[in-house]
Amino acid sequence: MESTITPKEIEQMKAFLKEHPVDPQYDGLLDGDIPTEQAHAQIYTSILKDLGELPE
Repeated sequence: MESTITPKEIEQMKAFLKEHPVDPQYDGLLDGDIPTEQAHAQIYTSILKDLGELPE
């Protein structure tokens, strides 16, 4: 499967994760009362992991 995510988008996701790391309190929780930033952080983490671009 070919990625349509640009290098610029990858860098934006990495920058977002630096400012909003996944909080273990919400890790894996995408339903219920989760802050929007945490939902985005989890989604970005998943995308970057699939692309092999997850920051250390």
